[in-house]
Amino acid sequence: MFLGEDIYGMQPIWEGLVSIYDEISRICDRHNLRYYVTDGTALGAVRHAGFIPWDDDLDVAMPRPDYNKFLRIASEELPEHLKIVTWKNTPEYNLLFAKVQETRRDYVQAIENQTGRMLSNGIYVDVFPIDGYPSDRSVAKREYRLFCLYRTLLRFKGTNFWEQSKKGKLVWLAGLVLSPFFPWLWSRECILQKEEASVQRITFDEAIDTGRSIDSYGIYGHSPERKSVWGHPTLKKVGEKGLMFPENILEHLQVRYGDYMKLPPEHKRKPAHQYSYRCAWWLGPTTSKLAY
Repeated sequence: MFLGEDIYGMQPIWEGLVSIYDEISRICDRHNLRYYVTDGTALGAVRHAGFIPWDDDLDVAMPRPDYNKFLRIASEELPEHLKIVTWKNTPEYNLLFAKVQETRRDYVQAIENQTGRMLSNGIYVDVFPIDGYPSDRSVAKREYRLFCLYRTLLRFKGTNFWEQSKKGKLVWLAGLVLSPFFPWLWSRECILQKEEASVQRITFDEAIDTGRSIDSYGIYGHSPERKSVWGHPTLKKVGEKGLMFPENILEHLQVRYGDYMKLPPEHKRKPAHQYSYRCAWWLGPTTSKLAY
């Protein structure tokens, strides 16, 4: 299947991602859940009429009610070789969105052999909840500062000092200094519960603006998007494959990337998720690194 101009040998990775997407799509369609392909894959559909040639992942977003229902039913309805990864079921994973993860080592390693690339996270699709974003931007700024505190404390409470990078050691030490002042944030689970409560203060249905927890700062790390961006999931081709995208895909891309038709500098045209170590929630780390 043609999925884009394959100038970097990415086709086997793309096929693996699309196979996971198909399972997500099957469950969502069966249960009438809203879902949208977003970010780099949406950009590829518009700018490249396929995957971005150097892209190595696929992102899906769902309004929070649909996301929560998907998590409840997916563990029962996904095939055996796929699993849901969340902070609640995976101690090494500390992000506020889920992954649908390929678990077959031989399958992933065969793709690595084909492409000559180490897939440190394996093959997976990120699934992001869409939440309401505060209309009062001062509230958003306050919550962003709280997330910075949460992440600093989480680094201290969730990892060993000697497992950190140089920057990570500094953050760990900052967490050590700060932790006595916040005794109620006494565990990894408590901190993550606080974070998840923060991003769900405004429901999707009552929201005017929305955000997605796509990094360590919840919905507050990126500019909000109007709820009208999402609309009805709309079919659009990625190469020969039809995927579901936001109804107002161009507005989504403008908020996310600015001048989205402009190519990045050539030195940045490379896969973003390949490292020299295995991530702890898949094959086990060769160097201990956790998801923050």
